[in-house]
Amino acid sequence: MQKTPEGKKVLVVCAKEGSSQYVAKQMVESGRNNVYYLKGGMRAWSEHLEPVKVGGLSDGGSIYQFVRQEKAAFLT
Repeated sequence: MQKTPEGKKVLVVCAKEGSSQYVAKQMVESGRNNVYYLKGGMRAWSEHLEPVKVGGLSDGGSIYQFVRQEKAAFLT
């Protein structure tokens, strides 16, 4: 707990969510605020696809490419 920043948002991450959910809950019960966990863990993050419009069709339709985000693209 002493190594985590106070007064800032904290995101706890693990492979599949269970451990990070447990740790986040323990931190909140210890008095910390703004503690979150990544729903689904890194597994879910690695499966996330972001739709990006890359063109249009003559009949009014659109063409999208689904882009996979970087595996560890978290902001600090």
